Amino acid sequence: MQPTRTARRYGTGALLIAASMSVSGAHASALADPAASSAPTSASVIAGDVSAQLAPPDSALTVAIELETGGYHLPFRPPTPCAVIIRWYHGSYTMPPSARAHSVLIAGGRTTFGRSHLSQVTIRAAALGRRLIRHSRSLTVTAIVAYTATRRPTILASRQFRL
Repeated sequence: MQPTRTARRYGTGALLIAASMSVSGAHASALADPAASSAPTSASVIAGDVSAQLAPPDSALTVAIELETGGYHLPFRPPTPCAVIIRWYHGSYTMPPSARAHSVLIAGGRTTFGRSHLSQVTIRAAALGRRLIRHSRSLTVTAIVAYTATRRPTILASRQFRL
């Protein structure tokens, strides 16, 4: 599917370009300032790469057990040095985050990468998330990542999976 781009003017007169892409259950969007110098890779490419890594590669049972007992280590390889914040919400979650309504945070984690290498983000369950995992046979989870590269605008990406 082709990425879509829209341009909007906001109250301060700044022009921001929003790029979004939706492919096989993943949705990614990015806000970029066209006046900023161009990044080595485009925002939509980074958003697609990051959203592909949001679903855990392990079985749902393994993830649920690890979330209940301390935290799940999600393997993650950022394309560039960055700060990453990952949140897992119950059910569907609307983008952008300001438009969400009645979203329940299951788990979340954050880390900073000094270079592009395979590492892990520790995802820890919230109290309500731990209770949901314990009492549910299956959960639909929407993972949201806020990816902020050094001196670049924040890129938001999401992906839905079953836990």
